[in-house]
Amino acid sequence: MAVKVESLDLGYPFLELPAEVAGPFAGVLGDKELQKLALVHRGKSLLDGLEYYGFNMEVPTEKWDFVNGRFVFFEGEDNLQGWLTSEPQIVSQILNNMIQGP
Repeated sequence: MAVKVESLDLGYPFLELPAEVAGPFAGVLGDKELQKLALVHRGKSLLDGLEYYGFNMEVPTEKWDFVNGRFVFFEGEDNLQGWLTSEPQIVSQILNNMIQGP
């Protein structure tokens, strides 16, 4: 079984591992990647007075699918650009639950 390991910077994107090792190894890599994610304060909206936050890096699709309903898209000229949330605690809780499991 192959596991994608681009984040390890080994010179090749995949490792071939036995199935009984690949599942847990892929899970740990995914958890470590999630731990790098952070919500960064982007500013206060003049329209609704709320504070907005955005991710510090691109979010993997399988994680984004769980939190995208908590984000709105801004097209501004200042820091309020892109997909931002006014609910950083809820987004963090959802992502932490993904790491810890049920």
